[in-house]
Amino acid sequence: KKKTMQNEGDEFELPKAVISRIIKQSLPEGVHVNKEAKEIIGKAGKLWILYAAACAHDFCQASNRSIVSANDVIAAMKELEFESFAPLLQECLEETKKDKASKKETTGKTSSATKESS
Repeated sequence: KKKTMQNEGDEFELPKAVISRIIKQSLPEGVHVNKEAKEIIGKAGKLWILYAAACAHDFCQASNRSIVSANDVIAAMKELEFESFAPLLQECLEETKKDKASKKETTGKTSSATKESS
């Protein structure tokens, strides 16, 4: 059975605490959002994730690959007319790569020091 965005979205819900935290951080202090609005924002977020992932998958398939990459997601943002997000996402991607390289370097030094002291 082929999954569609409608039936695939029924399999999970975004954590309510995370949705509340994002809403609270994005609005001015003193603004309150009722439970129904939070629920609808959560559903909209879930649909957006499904839509963005499907679009990124299309870019992946167009390149005859089976693994969606961060660059596919950035291309999807541009395709979905969210070009203004692309530089921020590219920056986040570079930051993530630097963090991974730094952790790898730190882990390598730690394991080398451990081997030398044995």
